[in-house]
Amino acid sequence: MPHLGGPPVDGTLENGVATCTRHGSQYEVKTGTAVGKTKMGPIKVMPHHAQKYEVKIEEPDIIVTIP
Repeated sequence: MPHLGGPPVDGTLENGVATCTRHGSQYEVKTGTAVGKTKMGPIKVMPHHAQKYEVKIEEPDIIVTIP
């Protein structure tokens, strides 16, 4: 999730949507899909969708497929 250099851990997570405290970009955490618009100074823009990776859980491992 883009965050303009701010630590993503400072953002919020509510109803499966992560929100950046720096500029308000919101992303669905399960899909990486951008939700709503973000504010960059006086300009409101639609953020790009985050990259998506296939994830499988095979106890005790979490397997992430990176192309």
